[in-house]
Amino acid sequence: MLFNTECLEIRETRGHVLARVRNRVTDETFWIEADYLIGADGASSIVAEQIGLEFEGEVGWGAAVNVWIKADLGRFCAHRPGALYWTHRPGSDFWVGSGVFVTVEPWNEWIATMMYDPAEGEPDLSEETLKRRIHDIIGDQSVGIEILNVGKWLINGQFARSYSSGRVFCMGDAVHRHSPANGLGANVSMLDAYNLAWKLKLVLSGVAAPTLLESYSAERQPVGRDVIRRSMQSVQEAAGIPLALGYRTGQSREEREEQLREFKAASDRGAAARSGVAAAINQACYTFNAVGIELGYRYERGAVVPGDESYAPSPDPDLVYVPQTAVGCALPRAVVTDPAGRQQSTIDLVTGGAFHLLTGPGGEAWSAVCDEIAHRTGLDIRVTEIGPGCPFGDPYGEWQRIRGISDSGAVLVRPDGHVAWRADTAGEEQFQALRTAVAALLGHDAAQTTYADRLETVAG
Repeated sequence: MLFNTECLEIRETRGHVLARVRNRVTDETFWIEADYLIGADGASSIVAEQIGLEFEGEVGWGAAVNVWIKADLGRFCAHRPGALYWTHRPGSDFWVGSGVFVTVEPWNEWIATMMYDPAEGEPDLSEETLKRRIHDIIGDQSVGIEILNVGKWLINGQFARSYSSGRVFCMGDAVHRHSPANGLGANVSMLDAYNLAWKLKLVLSGVAAPTLLESYSAERQPVGRDVIRRSMQSVQEAAGIPLALGYRTGQSREEREEQLREFKAASDRGAAARSGVAAAINQACYTFNAVGIELGYRYERGAVVPGDESYAPSPDPDLVYVPQTAVGCALPRAVVTDPAGRQQSTIDLVTGGAFHLLTGPGGEAWSAVCDEIAHRTGLDIRVTEIGPGCPFGDPYGEWQRIRGISDSGAVLVRPDGHVAWRADTAGEEQFQALRTAVAALLGHDAAQTTYADRLETVAG
């Protein structure tokens, strides 16, 4: 990883990537040769541009200013401490409200985010103007405000049609650019990296064929596209509260004050406004509680073995998460106990960059099969038995309820925590199915050659 550099040119040669890089500090340029190149260079990705990735969606959907401030707002938050505060005031001309306050250091350090309309020109970012507006939003002129930094940014709604080209891969904001709504940007970016990292490791170590890397874009691109859909929908839904209050573009502050008085009135218009605001707040669940979009995504194709018919769709895919071990899903959390009796999560069992096969009482024979597969393929595959009489206990029966297989069945979990394959029971047919599944995932004919054979061939 290189810092303070930018990629000027990318060339692919047979079996390698050449990148011409400029050191921004010294202005020195030099060439780097590598097996693969990863562009994690943000929303203005030069790498994505260099390799010709095509994008869909809108740029500049909205414009905002972030103001990093120090201000003691503890007394305004004491009744309901939170990480984010969305404000509205009658004098605001902005459709998403007066501004958003994001907690940096409770309760005296914040990011105040305010929208502006580029069509009306550049915003006034002078300290005097910013403090005046923030005081107006807070509603108390006596609050001391220290401005630490100011920055402008655009709300985009773009995603790349593919995340890779040849030996070059892009991830994070380089391939999905969206608003902060739903707060998924960092999560999705890190999961891009996690998805690609274990695949690169297996390919570079000779355990897997390079074809495994084709699954990166196939798996992650639909996730990025769906997150952008949800994020941009949440941005639009944010207009629900001011619209329900009766605020409209071009109204004076006095007109909006009247709308607010009407909201409190015992009248048909007041009742309609209150009903509309309640509905808009309820709709905000899809911004702040959308667990389905966070945890419920599934890899339908890629480095998974298709054919599992057990998948149970969510009744509301954005909002509702259905924990399950169907192929392609993320392994759900369940409380288990380790051999010393300490509680931990099933998520903690599938760490260490290895494949993990989870089974239960009667599934002991899986260990011998996995040892054979490890010898033949070089794959680090570990077996964990969960349930009564097993090394790991299931004290509350959570794993039994969500595992979706019998005691002797097996769930094969990839290094990134997603289910690659599973079997309902144990037996010779299922053991052979696991051998075939691993061979397919790795892109090798594991029945014919061993890992040692392949390394010897490469060395020769």
